[in-house]
Amino acid sequence: MPGYVVVLYPAFYYSAAQLASMLLGGLGSQFSGLRALGRRRREASSEGVVDVELVATAALTGLLTALVDVPYDAMGPKLLHWSWHPDDPNVFERTGPFIPTTSFIFHITFAASWLLVGAAASRVARMPCCGKLGWIPALLVASLLPFPLGVMQIQLFYVVPHDLACVPTATCLAAAVERTWWSSCCARGGSAVA
Repeated sequence: MPGYVVVLYPAFYYSAAQLASMLLGGLGSQFSGLRALGRRRREASSEGVVDVELVATAALTGLLTALVDVPYDAMGPKLLHWSWHPDDPNVFERTGPFIPTTSFIFHITFAASWLLVGAAASRVARMPCCGKLGWIPALLVASLLPFPLGVMQIQLFYVVPHDLACVPTATCLAAAVERTWWSSCCARGGSAVA
């Protein structure tokens, strides 16, 4: 993998998180993007309310990240940045001629975990016991937890159904997208049927 992936993926995740927050929160709100989400999350946590909107924003962030990554995944092998090994069963099923379906599942799960852990880290940073050094445990949470949470989600949405129950990869992807659809509709208070 090229070294610029370390910069590229956070840019994908942040841009998708901003767009997801604006789409779910409304474009005409007083605050924009993640700032509005953080404000609403603080209000919900002080009232003891379960934050459905955070889960919906995380799920939609994952879906939008997968969509933003399509040109990158399609052009990377053509520009010889990397290659998808044709004998690897995890990348054998393709969406279109170039992109493995598991790439979409990866981005949906890992971008969602990135946003959820980021929200947890900001909550840790504001804990009264941490004081002015609250950023240290928040940095540890934000550094150490997104990957394990993403792995747990990919196990749930891909490995268990695909490897144990022989469910096609496209069906696993549809389940991850459906999770995004339902959680987004629940956050808006509407019906999931269009």
